[in-house]
Amino acid sequence: MYKNVLYVIGLFFIIITLVSCDQERVKPLLFPAGNEALTPKSISFNTETINLYALIIGDTLAPDIGKSVDIDIENIKELVKNIEQNIDVKLTKKVLISKNFTYRKVKQAITATPQTDIILFYYGGHGRNDGNTQWPTFDFSKEQKTLDFLWVFEELKQKKNRLLIAIADACNNHSTQARMSYGFQRGYPKASNYEKIFLGYKGEFIAASASSGEYAYGTQDNGGLFTYQFLSNLKQELSSNNPSWDSLIKKSKQKIVFTDGFSNSYRQQPQFEGELSSIDYVESLPVNNSLSIKLIPSEFISIGENLKISIQNNSTFSGYLNLWDINSDGNINCIYPNNTSQETFISSSDSITIPNGRGFLVGEPLGANKLVAAISVNKSYHRCIKIMNNVQSKVKNSSISRIYKRLKQNLDSDSFPIFTAIDYSVTP
Repeated sequence: MYKNVLYVIGLFFIIITLVSCDQERVKPLLFPAGNEALTPKSISFNTETINLYALIIGDTLAPDIGKSVDIDIENIKELVKNIEQNIDVKLTKKVLISKNFTYRKVKQAITATPQTDIILFYYGGHGRNDGNTQWPTFDFSKEQKTLDFLWVFEELKQKKNRLLIAIADACNNHSTQARMSYGFQRGYPKASNYEKIFLGYKGEFIAASASSGEYAYGTQDNGGLFTYQFLSNLKQELSSNNPSWDSLIKKSKQKIVFTDGFSNSYRQQPQFEGELSSIDYVESLPVNNSLSIKLIPSEFISIGENLKISIQNNSTFSGYLNLWDINSDGNINCIYPNNTSQETFISSSDSITIPNGRGFLVGEPLGANKLVAAISVNKSYHRCIKIMNNVQSKVKNSSISRIYKRLKQNLDSDSFPIFTAIDYSVTP
């Protein structure tokens, strides 16, 4: 049930979450012995445009699990949206739910999946085990058809250029009164962490929400319990200072324990198999460490609070400060200098805090944002505005990464010798 710059090595990402009602109990295949941790490998490549293909499938009309699947589908669609907003990708999305959830259409969509950089595949619905492998099969009971999860994985594996991840969440056993012992993790994802997680790895990955012989469960409030746990852990990783698939997998393969309304206890053991390697990748833009930004009170700030910005210039350059804000709605604004603040000269090895007074009043939108600072050799209020308008005209309502890249293209090294950026989050 449950959630480009063309690379020399393409990126392939599949998420298939299956809560399985497996009938034959087989020892779950986790990461092979001796390969528990992800092994780093150094592979560098140039970036231009990344293509993301999302194939999202769910049995939302199932009378017993339909509501739970619908929650899962919406959560996966939200994940895809957030990836697009935070990484410079070209998204193509295909969703097969409701009356379009048929064996013929699903199989056809899988075989027609194009060769591309990132592929995200998600299945939500009933599942069972035919005894051939430890992986569940997708159950199309009305048509008396099944689709083997391992076949799906192997079929998509042929189209894999770089990263293949398959997770599945599907079961014909559903509890509407289950209460999880696992709470949703708090955190505020950082834009740059999306790149680290979704662009910084290569390899193959397959997972199911329950081991063979086990049931898997969901609720009408939170959806599939495994998907809920997986997405919660993903959010935590995207909010951390050092996100990794290794950490995410270790958390997500923990046994899920919950109780129903009659105090009956249930367990399901997710299973994982595959190899992922961390790789070197070219981030959308490098930053200059000789110019640093500190946000006061912190990088997580609530609507209605006042924000101050401290700039430390450790470079050999002196000049005028420029600040642009890129928000989660895909818009860029020149916030300093502005029509109420004088242009500020910052000398080499000096620091300043702006603005004077109470600070910038923080408003919507919520979510991940990026603040970019640059030193200009000339007074630059009108040029700051001009650059903002030029960037906005080219990439309005685009991803933070794409706007950031376009902004850097406008900061020529002669006029803006140094720049840097920092991620921050606006919270309720």
